[in-house]
Amino acid sequence: MFKRILVPLDGSRFSSKALPYAVEIARRFDSEVVLLRVLKPTAPMAALGMGAIPGTESPVTLEIAAQESNRQ
Repeated sequence: MFKRILVPLDGSRFSSKALPYAVEIARRFDSEVVLLRVLKPTAPMAALGMGAIPGTESPVTLEIAAQESNRQ
């Protein structure tokens, strides 16, 4: 029924409480859990175009983005 379950995490106690529920649902439906780390922007998003600050991407983020683009 669910192929992927997206769990956005912002570091708060409340967001981390969602994770066990997502894992349980994923087990029941043999789904993949995708974690999304939400960060507060360091600069106004409109001034940056799409919101990315050139040169600040981490290798992990770039790798995940590449994997996702290859899936589609």
